[in-house]
Amino acid sequence: MSLLLPQNPDLREMCDVEALAKREGPTLREAINSARRTFAKDNGSIHSLTFQVILADGTFVLMSIGPRGGRKILHRFGKLHG
Repeated sequence: MSLLLPQNPDLREMCDVEALAKREGPTLREAINSARRTFAKDNGSIHSLTFQVILADGTFVLMSIGPRGGRKILHRFGKLHG
């Protein structure tokens, strides 16, 4: 199944097309842990981090994670498996 890129140019700029082509990305738990480590080292200047995440149901999404753990799906690329 093909994955759909966002139509919005700002969102498209956040995408790693190579990772999409390889269908690679962190799980939600890995992305949250990575965000926690980054925010712990930060002095408050980072407002959110964006990841291409593979959810438990196989959906590939572009997700924003905030410093207090808030998550927002910015774009759904589609399912990796039929």
